[in-house]
Amino acid sequence: MEGKKLILIAQGAVASGTVFKHQRFCSLTGLNDQGMVSAMSQVSKLKKKVVL
Repeated sequence: MEGKKLILIAQGAVASGTVFKHQRFCSLTGLNDQGMVSAMSQVSKLKKKVVL
């Protein structure tokens, strides 16, 4: 999975420490962390990174 892009999509509030765990997971697996979305207002900032 090394080099693959990953965006974490969380419904509702994100618990403290989730961002660190997400970044750590990406670091350990070699995934390319593209960010995290937990609210509709954040979708636009990551929309350009998603290729369908």
